[in-house]
Amino acid sequence: MRGFRLLVPLALAGWAVALAGCARGETTAGGRAEVEPSDARPLVVFAEESFYRDRVEAEEVFRGTLVEVAVTEGPNTRALPFRLRREGEELPIYVSGFDPAPLRALLGRTVEIRGKRIDQSAEGYGTELWPSEIRVVGTDREGGVESR
Repeated sequence: MRGFRLLVPLALAGWAVALAGCARGETTAGGRAEVEPSDARPLVVFAEESFYRDRVEAEEVFRGTLVEVAVTEGPNTRALPFRLRREGEELPIYVSGFDPAPLRALLGRTVEIRGKRIDQSAEGYGTELWPSEIRVVGTDREGGVESR
């Protein structure tokens, strides 16, 4: 009976750690975020991925409004529905393979994206923003509250 009492708290502690990570916008082992990201912590997108880290482009911080646009899907297309709208430009955001639900929770919000500007014009596409992480900043869409 003594072992059983020890296993239950350990199992619950593991669940608490997993749930705490999801509440911060982190992903589970399957790579899917389970809940909306917190305004206080960044949504980690490709920060730990080798394809992102291995790129030679400098990491920058981009600030703007996250929007979603209609895209054409089909052969020889690159569907990038999320964009960072900033003064003078709208950067397509590459998030292939990432669950769109946490991104949709940030639509219309002012965000900072730490990421890399990747020129894909040699592949026939254009410039894309590859995000390492996304964080809510600036004026909240609901109450004008600074959430930084």
